[in-house]
Amino acid sequence: IGMKVLPTKWVYKIKENERGEVLRYKARWVVKGYFQIYGVNFTDTYAPVARITSIRTLFSLVIHLHWEIHQVDVSTAFLYGLLEEEVYVHPPEGYSLPTGHVYKLVKSLYGLRQASAVWHSTLHDYLTCEMGFTSSTSEQCIYVRLIDNKATAYIGIYVDDILISASTPDEIQSIKDSLNSRFSTTDMGTVGWYLGIYVQRPAPGLMFLSQGNYINKLVEKFGLTDAKPVSSPLLPDISLTRDDCPADGSDEQLEMKTKPYRELVCSLLFLSVCTRTEIALPVSKLCRFLNNPGHTHWAAAKRVLRYLKGTPNYGLTFTDVGLPQLVGYSDASWGDTDHATGFLFMHGSNLISWATYGQISTANSSASAEYMALSDAARECVWLRRLLFELGCYPNGPTVINEDNQSAMKMTTNNGNHKRTKHIDIRFHTLRESVKRGIILIKYCPSNLMIADILTKTLSSKVFLRLRDLMGINEHHQQ
Repeated sequence: IGMKVLPTKWVYKIKENERGEVLRYKARWVVKGYFQIYGVNFTDTYAPVARITSIRTLFSLVIHLHWEIHQVDVSTAFLYGLLEEEVYVHPPEGYSLPTGHVYKLVKSLYGLRQASAVWHSTLHDYLTCEMGFTSSTSEQCIYVRLIDNKATAYIGIYVDDILISASTPDEIQSIKDSLNSRFSTTDMGTVGWYLGIYVQRPAPGLMFLSQGNYINKLVEKFGLTDAKPVSSPLLPDISLTRDDCPADGSDEQLEMKTKPYRELVCSLLFLSVCTRTEIALPVSKLCRFLNNPGHTHWAAAKRVLRYLKGTPNYGLTFTDVGLPQLVGYSDASWGDTDHATGFLFMHGSNLISWATYGQISTANSSASAEYMALSDAARECVWLRRLLFELGCYPNGPTVINEDNQSAMKMTTNNGNHKRTKHIDIRFHTLRESVKRGIILIKYCPSNLMIADILTKTLSSKVFLRLRDLMGINEHHQQ
């Protein structure tokens, strides 16, 4: 036939619940897609998934609205999309065809490079054309149904895991029935385990997000079962730098190659972006040394895990307390070896977004560093405002971003101080435009109330624990 025939194989998986209990054993026939040739049997491969920030935003909205939120799993999701390209495959192991015969795929199959893109397009078309939902332009995988500019239902998608929330239980059931009429779905009921996050909903206006089971597995995996827990993830007097990296060919470098440093840090990174904001700073620092870590870096990574060992059941607490308005905190560190930007945003009292990373431009003063951090926070703020607006949560005036440096605050409105600001990259000055247009309002926040300090500075245990509480990271036990 003049076409490349792709090999296939069986993939086996054990699916577990939030407690690590076996739900079912799965066997899946997949294509070895790495044999595909671009332009011959595949073209487009991109398929979006919901950002974890968008999922937390959706959870916060549901808590304030006191809506139920359910979960649906689409069985064999990638098999629903129709292929546009000609794709031929060998039969799976254990099956045979007459000599000279192969399978021609009509629908997508797991392992194909375009499988995820075909599935997303199929689901998107059904939600928008058949069910009356609109995809958010800010987040393609969050869908909303609006009636008279008022949201009546939300859908969040991460590949084949679908979140459904609506103003009434009957509408939720109607959405489930519509999905099940087109796809084979498994009704998981009220959401309890989503993307590795344990979700508890003890009351309509209260939700807990934690990853205790995952933390306990990490502790066992990296041999810290008998280690002593610590009260903070990073010591205040420890500064992780490249000076701690071993020299090429040294005994230390050879020894570190036997340590699972990269695996541990990437596991901690997953926790830091999902539910454990307070370890974001040390994990961000540890990520800088993945290629050549030293003993100091390995000890610091294990200390973060020892901290988590003592707080496995801590996580984000979402409540309906306060107005469902966006509030931000921005901070920067300057004057030491690290120049870091850190910011976070609360929706009401619920922490939905945060980030910490090294500044790409070197600031020559603390005010410049804080100004650049504010600019990055402003970009996140604009995106969050647009997302909330599209989901029917309309902002009441400008969004407040709290800042503890008054010189940086003045720089957001004063264009005349050219000598002190002319070196700052022009992209940071979009902040001034947002302030001028009334999108953002910068307010002074005393340093002792600056929650974002936990994202830019190594703190004493006392200060660290106080800021952790202010962020809404509390202990809650799995039921």
